[in-house]
Amino acid sequence: MKFLREDWVSKVFNTNKQKINSRGRCLKYQLDEKRKSIMDMPESKGEGEITIGQMPFPDIRLQIKSLEKKLGVLTKGTFYAENNHLHFD
Repeated sequence: MKFLREDWVSKVFNTNKQKINSRGRCLKYQLDEKRKSIMDMPESKGEGEITIGQMPFPDIRLQIKSLEKKLGVLTKGTFYAENNHLHFD
């Protein structure tokens, strides 16, 4: 009787170990995919970034987060928010 119980415990342990290993591999794969997608994201200079490559419409308003700027003159470049200020490159 003792051997049957030990066999059963060993079988249950090995089954649970396989399930945990399988879940661990699945979680590792999911984390790797998430890491890859984050690494593929372009880096921005601040908390938000807008690049104007062509001339915008006159008197256009640019808003990043709670910061807003009215562009009166023809402007090309990159605007970004950092430390609660709007910057231009």
